[in-house]
Amino acid sequence: MDIPLAKPFFPATTHKVIEEVLKTGWVTQGPKVAEFELKYAKYTGCKHAIAVSSGTAALHVSLLAMGIGKGDEVIVPDFTFPATGNAVHFTGANPVLADIDLDSYCIKPQEIRDKITSKTKAIIPVHSFGHPSPMAEIMEIAKENDIFVIEDAAPAHGAEFGGIKVGNFGKAGCFSFHPRKIISTGEGGMITTNDYEVAEKAKTIRNHGMDEITKHDNLELKLSTFSILGYNYRMSDILAAIGIEQMEILDRAIEERRRLAKLYNDLIREIGMDVAAPLERNNVKHVYQSYVVLIGKQNTRNATIKALRNEGIGCTIGTYSLSNLPLYDGLCPNGTGAFNDTLALPMYEGLEDKEVEYIVDCLKQNYK
Repeated sequence: MDIPLAKPFFPATTHKVIEEVLKTGWVTQGPKVAEFELKYAKYTGCKHAIAVSSGTAALHVSLLAMGIGKGDEVIVPDFTFPATGNAVHFTGANPVLADIDLDSYCIKPQEIRDKITSKTKAIIPVHSFGHPSPMAEIMEIAKENDIFVIEDAAPAHGAEFGGIKVGNFGKAGCFSFHPRKIISTGEGGMITTNDYEVAEKAKTIRNHGMDEITKHDNLELKLSTFSILGYNYRMSDILAAIGIEQMEILDRAIEERRRLAKLYNDLIREIGMDVAAPLERNNVKHVYQSYVVLIGKQNTRNATIKALRNEGIGCTIGTYSLSNLPLYDGLCPNGTGAFNDTLALPMYEGLEDKEVEYIVDCLKQNYK
């Protein structure tokens, strides 16, 4: 068998909507981006959605929109893709690492409390692999200490905490449309916020810091000013058209992933291996962007990956521990343990039940 780790799904109509955009001649940020933003805001229940070029750009823009910069500290979980911490570095601020819980792979609230200083300006909880972070406690900590919360919801389209979709809790939520995410535009990102000022600032930052004016030297000309430092973080109408199509399949894709995750869980429990299936805590809706298990026997994860790949099964590590990377400092035992012992198995719409059974059987046969 040849089973990839992930496979983006594009409806048959996607080619047509791309062609329609190409025919208009308007392929940069335009009406399709505005339509995509409205659809995404409505889906999440947020007042504003701002499309950008990537999930990393969404994080960077959000931090800048809140005035975070040199000398500030931002608390981030240790166990996350480096983009979370790198975006903090982009601003000149200092990422401060906090450890995770090994059941959800999300940041520990007590770790946040322990890491807050007079320089702390924000927290970036990550909704790891589609499992929401403990937002009630995190928002309480933020309120007590008057600091911003920026949700890294890159893998968590449609995930819910307490019946509310992620992206609504912090000052901003940041989503990614990378091909390994539940829905994809190839590359792309989205910022959600319920704060008008943050939304307007984000729109300016993503477009070179550009403000439009309508009068210049007594002439009625539509010119631009550049009042702040900005970036070329725009999304194109081509990608937005794909995103609009993807919104139509999002809920279906989530339910299929949840069904596949249950099948994985049941099969793994049946064979009784020393492998921990991912947990879904009470009061949350896990969307399983990735299906990540924790290998119980030490020093066997890499050998297991090699064995499964030899069987034609795409798999990889869960994600990275920032404290184990050269750019970062910190001591986070759980993050390091997860980095060494987690295994991401295939998860995507179109993965067949018999393929899941084959994957788990191979895991059982090759787990050393």
